[in-house]
This record gives sequence, C-alpha cells and structure tokens, in this order.
Amino acid sequence: MIILFFILFIISAGYLLVNLFAKEYPVVRKISLGFLLFDGIYILALFILGFLGVIYSKQVVMGLLIVSNIFLLLANWFKYRNEMFKILLGPSPLRFSRPEFFIFVFLLIVPIIANFYWPVKDWDALALYDARARFIVFQQGNLVSAFKILSPYYFSYPLFTTLNHYLVYLFGGENPMFIYTLICTTFLITFYYLVADKIDKKTAFFCTVLVGISSRIFEHSMIAYTNLPYAIYLIIGLIYLSHFFSSHRMRDLTFSSTLIGIGTFIRSEESFWVVVTTALIFTFLGEKIKKLKVKWFYIPLFLSIVLVFVIPWELFKKRMGIGNDTLYTFDSIATHSVSLFFSGFQLGYLKDLFIHFWRYSLRFDIYLLIGYIISVIIAKDKFKIKTILSSEIYQIVLLCLIYLFLLGGSLVLRIRFPVDHWWALGGSMERLTMFIAPLLIYFTAVNIFRRHEDFHDD
Repeated sequence: MIILFFILFIISAGYLLVNLFAKEYPVVRKISLGFLLFDGIYILALFILGFLGVIYSKQVVMGLLIVSNIFLLLANWFKYRNEMFKILLGPSPLRFSRPEFFIFVFLLIVPIIANFYWPVKDWDALALYDARARFIVFQQGNLVSAFKILSPYYFSYPLFTTLNHYLVYLFGGENPMFIYTLICTTFLITFYYLVADKIDKKTAFFCTVLVGISSRIFEHSMIAYTNLPYAIYLIIGLIYLSHFFSSHRMRDLTFSSTLIGIGTFIRSEESFWVVVTTALIFTFLGEKIKKLKVKWFYIPLFLSIVLVFVIPWELFKKRMGIGNDTLYTFDSIATHSVSLFFSGFQLGYLKDLFIHFWRYSLRFDIYLLIGYIISVIIAKDKFKIKTILSSEIYQIVLLCLIYLFLLGGSLVLRIRFPVDHWWALGGSMERLTMFIAPLLIYFTAVNIFRRHEDFHDD
C-alpha cells in the first residue's frame, strides 16, 4: 500500500512539473509525460544524495518527494495564481472510441499480467540491475558502502533501473516489474499525443498501435533490462527535438534535452547524446544557410542539461576508483579509432561489417526506412514544397548520423575483438537499435499526413 502512495506522489510531482511548461496539455498527457520526466529527475537527485553520503531511509526518500511536490505546487501557484486549479485540471483527458480503447488495453494486458506475475528473471537483470538494488538494501541504504564491495562489472551502467528497484524493496514491495509496465504505458500515451500534435487522431492512434506491437518493444516490455527504458527516453526526446524545429518553443528543447539526459543516466555507453548534439548543430547550420534567424545559445543550453545527467555517474565511478571503459565512450572513438583503424584494419572487415549490420539492425527497419524516404518525396509533391524545412533537415541529418555512428562503432568493435566475440555482440546491436523503428514511424506519418499549416519554418 505504501508503494502505491509513493507512485502517486511521483505522478503528482510529474504532473505539476509538466503543468509549469505546458498548461494546455490534456490531463492524461501531463500524467504520462510527467511520470517519465520526474521519475528520471527524482532518481538522479536520489543518486546524487547517495553519492554525497546520505542514507536512503524511508524518511529521506519520502521527504525528498514531498518537498518536491510542495515546491512544484508553489511554483504553479506563483505562476498561475487564482487560475491555478482551473489550469491544473486542464483540457479534457484522453478520449478513445470504444474499439480504440479495447485495442489499447489489449496492447498492454499481456505485459501487465506478465509483469505482475513474473519476478525479475532475465540474466543481466538478475545479476546486475536488480542485484545492485539488493546490495543497497543489504547495506541499509548506503549507496557508497554498497558499491565499495562490488567489482567493476557492477559499474557497467548507471543506476536508473537499480534505484527504481531499490525503492520498491524499500517500501515493502517484492516485484519491481510493474515499473516497466508504467514506463511502457506512459510512453505509448506520450507518443500518441506527440503524433496527434501533427496529424489526425485516428492515424496517430494507428501509429501508436504499430509501435506497441513491434516485436522488440513488445518483448522488452516484459524484461527488466535497461534497453527499453533507454529507447523510450531517447525516442520521446528526439521527437520533442523535431517539434522544436517546427515550433522553436523553448519548452520543447527543454523537454528534449531532459529526456535524452535521463536516457544517458540509464545507459551511458552508447553516447547517442553526442549524435543528437551534432544533428542539432548541423540543423542550425542548415537554418543559417537558409538565412533564418538562429539562436545559437540553444546548443549550449541543450548540452548543459544533458551533461547534468552524464557527469554525476562519471564522478561516482572516479570516486569508486573505476576508470572508464574507453572502448565504448565517445572520447575513445575520437582518440583511439584512427589508431585502431590503421593498426588493425583489414579489407575483409567491411564484408563482415555490412553482413553484421544487416542481420542485427537494418533488416528490422528496412521497410520502414524505405517508407520514410518515400514519405519525404510524397510530402514535397503533395504540399508543393520548394525548399527543405528545418524539421526535415533534422530528420535526414539525425538518421544519417545514427547509422554512421552504428557502423563506425561496429567497425571499431570488429577491429578490437576476436571475430567470434564480435558476432556474439549481435544481440546487443538488436537491443540498441530498437528506438529506430518508432522514430521512422513518427517521421513517415508526419511527413505524409501532417497538416498543411505545419509546412513552414518559423
């Protein structure tokens, strides 16, 4: 029962947070986006407190949550004054037709049943993410003491999922799998609204169903790995950045950078935030070439918010005496890839690379990628667009950089590892790239079905 109140406090704080930036959002949208945002921010705050030596007692954990709710409630009061309660209720909540409602419930019923029935059961989840939470329990909430006795293996990933598990155990829960159901549910609702911002609601619902039934998303909604939460935060963050290039609203950039930052606090190895920052720079350069007004301070703002989530984990590892695994970090790619290339590259690696890339990444998304390319052509012809839009520059640059990043990273790994070990990494590539399909679905739908008035640069 206590854990239920805890979740309600998380939801209320997230709701209040989103209301500060987007008072016009419907209630359900505020709840879903708010849960994703505040859960990540709250877990980071807990991690920093633990890093500083604060013990994770029930009083500390609930105290931080209650203070956050009070602070956000006061912030809403000072911003909206007498209209606060009217604004908090917002517009009408999410409404589905009866068939749509049953389809949406059907999408979630299997993960809900599975996650409430089955405990954490998969190998990495048991041996790493959940095990770390139990070590913190054994050390009575002392984060530093728990990690002092752990090997470098336990520092492989940041503590987003681990601390979520710990909170469940702290308040008497036995199975933290419902967290993944909450994350997946709020993701689908948020995705629906983001698509519905640009196109009609029925098509938006259809796109949401496509995402929900995609094999990798559906499978991982019942696995306590970091891959799905990471993909979810990355997808929503990238879509909000796309919205930013058509709206130039500061809140869209803030939501995007925060969500992508939280993603790096789930999985720090992939460094996709560097790819996104590069896409942001290239898109601004494209706007400059088109002689549009560019506010360059958006780039350091975006980067600084992301780094708020990146730096604490790196400092924690340094304090614990754990060096970076330079094979996976971005700075290693910049400093070591050239030397690796010239010292170990063989022409035969290219054949292996493209077979590996096709087998474990591209074949899952090839039809969606073709559909996306066709959608760009259709949009140009349908709406008589003579110049490329900023949002389209962003789409194209982002997708190109993602695939180049994946190919470059795979090549470095091929040079670094024995061939059998490298082929064994194919499963990791599959899980890593699960965010691409929902992104292509969103881009394709928006290009083909978006409203005519959206085809302009602000």
